[in-house]
Amino acid sequence: PGNAAGNAELNMHLDPVAAQKVVHSGIKLTMCCLATANESGKERVVEAFGKLGSQQLAPAGDAMRALVQEMPSASCYDPVVCAGLLSRKIWETEAVTVCVNAATGETTERLDDGGARIALAVGFSVDEYVDVVMRGATAGR
Repeated sequence: PGNAAGNAELNMHLDPVAAQKVVHSGIKLTMCCLATANESGKERVVEAFGKLGSQQLAPAGDAMRALVQEMPSASCYDPVVCAGLLSRKIWETEAVTVCVNAATGETTERLDDGGARIALAVGFSVDEYVDVVMRGATAGR
């Protein structure tokens, strides 16, 4: 399910024609639903921040762990997806065929060849996530 209307993700719902063009363009695409990073990913994000042991990153790890533990509704989606933009190796994916409705932005899985083949993120690697965060934290030194 999407976070806008029916099976539409908000951005796809706001510009369904553009969403359809991008998904059906043939470019290599990985989609990550909110549940992958938020619901199933919270424990993994907490675990990842627990592995950030450097003096500079320890306070950020402590803050993220406390946030997720105190506010279970806190979103982990943005930091996980940003890390995924920096390294595709973070994602655990399944290949699926989808179709985007150009009128509504709803995305549905297709069992025939009538859709676009994409990688659907079903999870992420904590070790790869930590690696991306550590590389980002030490860049430019």
